[in-house]
Amino acid sequence: MRWTRPDGGMYVWLRCPDEVETGPESRFMQACMREGVLYVPGQFCYERKPAPRRRITKRACATASPPRPAAGSRAPPRPRRPGGNADAEDRAAIVCGMQGVKRESATMAADRKPYVVGIVGGSASGKSAFVRDLGARLPAGTSSLVSQDNYYRRLEEQERDPSGQANFDLPTSFHRDCSSPTSGPDPWRNRHAQRVHLQSSPAASASITIPPADVILVEGLFLLHYEEIRALLDLRVFVEAKDEICKARRLKRDALERGYPMEHVEYKWTAHVLPAYQQFILPYRDEAHIIVTNHVNYDKGLEVVAHHVLAKLAERAESTS
Repeated sequence: MRWTRPDGGMYVWLRCPDEVETGPESRFMQACMREGVLYVPGQFCYERKPAPRRRITKRACATASPPRPAAGSRAPPRPRRPGGNADAEDRAAIVCGMQGVKRESATMAADRKPYVVGIVGGSASGKSAFVRDLGARLPAGTSSLVSQDNYYRRLEEQERDPSGQANFDLPTSFHRDCSSPTSGPDPWRNRHAQRVHLQSSPAASASITIPPADVILVEGLFLLHYEEIRALLDLRVFVEAKDEICKARRLKRDALERGYPMEHVEYKWTAHVLPAYQQFILPYRDEAHIIVTNHVNYDKGLEVVAHHVLAKLAERAESTS
């Protein structure tokens, strides 16, 4: 096992043996989390050479005092190799044993505010898949998802267009008072959502509890349009794709996969989806901190956002160690 000797900056790099996998779903990560240790998997920091990045970790030491990080907790001492560097091996133990994020998210202190990430974009831009993949890259138990789709008003409550068609692509299509967070240090704590089946009876709906977590991932069309929600987002991510690409994706999804008539899907796109995007979503693009393009895929943008959120988790771990 090798590591860097930092002259400054915020991180110490640790290189594990070839047979040790260090990704977010690896046994190494899960074992570290059980011991209260958090690191950034190297796969989020490298563009090329996939083989070595699987065994590299990046440990934050932003609060360290020179010449080396202070230990939050120490790993058990390891036998030293003959002729080994005692100072270097001692630093390795510190790096491996720093105090990290607790997996028991439900036991967070009542005054601990989560880090809230808002993912916004037009229909079929890929925001739902993006937030799903982002959550998968975070350590287990550190994040919860709030989806605006769980706050739709029922079919009979939706506004109608001049043709009498229900329009589900307006800010008024959602229960704004329910999807807005409560007041307090953790406004997202133990929120409840009602998953509404728009074409079904009320009995088909289901209640969803959103557990507390260090990171709250909020996803929806109009998060930036709602001022009270926009103000609470620590990180605002805008996922975008060209209009013709989004339209093709929506046609494939609604017509081919969900079985809606093609003319119905075309009408919804032209009369509802695109006008709503241009009026209520696109104007807030410049309010985003990060813009992720998804014309083909969002892999690079996902790496950037995941790296940032993992670093924030590391900072929180440092502050409580």
